[in-house]
Amino acid sequence: SVRVAELSAVSTLEVKLKGASKTFAPCAWQMHPVALDYGAVPVGAETMLGVALTNVGTDQCFVTAMQLAAGTDPEFTAAPTRSALLDPGDQVVLKVGFRPASAGSFAGLVEAWVNHPTDNHPTASLLGTGVESCFALQPTLVDFGLTKLGCGPRIREVAGFNTCSAPVTIADAFIESPASTELTLAGAPTLP
Repeated sequence: SVRVAELSAVSTLEVKLKGASKTFAPCAWQMHPVALDYGAVPVGAETMLGVALTNVGTDQCFVTAMQLAAGTDPEFTAAPTRSALLDPGDQVVLKVGFRPASAGSFAGLVEAWVNHPTDNHPTASLLGTGVESCFALQPTLVDFGLTKLGCGPRIREVAGFNTCSAPVTIADAFIESPASTELTLAGAPTLP
């Protein structure tokens, strides 16, 4: 309650509070992947990858906000997730963006806290390199949006731009470390 006094008038404001507690079995969790390597990203471009924390146990897990740990280089960005109860098999995903402002190597850490007496601090490392390059793929972030199950595939294009003073040979094109088998490379050019 808060008592407000203004001149000779006094009023009281009240806010009701409610809470609950629960006893949890130790959380059985899995962080995937345990390391995100963004590879070489052109200076000024942005790419985004995700880290998933999954409840692999048979009881609910309480997960506090997944976020970037203190000391993570500012080239990495992510909006912290809210604290959540994860049912068995459920997961929470943190999307982490990487936008190097200069050439160099950058590092960071994703962290969360779960209900477990000893194994309660899931983490995943972040690595990325900013490079000055005359060859670039655009866009550096491809968003497929939401897709209804049973609908046809969504196709997005990525183009290569050569601003180098000499020809560039592309030897291979592939999806590196896909987090899902739902992503495939379609209509790739004949290489090299």
